[in-house]
Amino acid sequence: MKKFLLPIAIFSLLMSCSNKQSQPDYSSIAWIAELDYQEAEVFPVITTGRIPAPKIPVTVENLTRNCILDLGTYDFVLHERDYDLQQFEPSRLVNRQISTREMMLEEGLLSRVTFLGQERQDIFTYLMKKCEPAACFSGLVGWQFFKDQRITFDLKNNLVGIQTPRESLAGGQVFYTSENPAQKNNMLKFDGFFYNEPVTLSFSTSLRHTQISPEILARLNIRHDGTFTQVDSIQAGQVFFHHVTGQINNNLVLLEPETRRPIDIIIGLNELKHWLLTVDFSNGIFYLKEN
Repeated sequence: MKKFLLPIAIFSLLMSCSNKQSQPDYSSIAWIAELDYQEAEVFPVITTGRIPAPKIPVTVENLTRNCILDLGTYDFVLHERDYDLQQFEPSRLVNRQISTREMMLEEGLLSRVTFLGQERQDIFTYLMKKCEPAACFSGLVGWQFFKDQRITFDLKNNLVGIQTPRESLAGGQVFYTSENPAQKNNMLKFDGFFYNEPVTLSFSTSLRHTQISPEILARLNIRHDGTFTQVDSIQAGQVFFHHVTGQINNNLVLLEPETRRPIDIIIGLNELKHWLLTVDFSNGIFYLKEN
């Protein structure tokens, strides 16, 4: 019997290692020094799974699950399937569009939530009960937690940097949020061009495909099959995303129904993974650098 124990132990060790992403040597990552990040301000993210989105461990009531760090939403959302919360007291049931998905949610407060090495108290939370299309994630950590900070996504090396800016970076492009401060979605928006047509763009770090509104395609007489379309390029500031496979999304116009400038295109992970993306919330500027 003993002769079988060693192979089993080796196999178990290999399996445990294979489920972990290896982390690079921080000293070899140029942007960490260039953007003046300290090592304590750089965190590994998990990009394996059905959605190759940056995920971080989020602990609530001693339950830890990996939730998506999502630039495409302002909100904090937990899936009730993965978080069986005993101390969550919902105040009301609502239906909302979050990250282009129609969700049935319970609103309420959580006394303590821990992620990225910090315990946060009295967090307004949405507990997701239903979602269409179905959600294969445990939760979304929106940008409300970083609105006075700078955040850098390096999806090539599975890293994210978060800091309080010590000085402004040169260049970059201005972004803005909803004209209505009470607008719940409050997505990041910026100006761009699509076949020389001015458009309103946004980012998502939870959606695999870039999302395109059928309204902008109709204005430009671009044919599509109702599901996907191939486009030559999308321009964001001085950056061009070339040869984009866009997913047709009828829900973009519903994300901010009260706004005068609905979002035309959301840049997704298939494009962002090739770039180093830094969003400086404190100064309202973002930066893209080929990675």
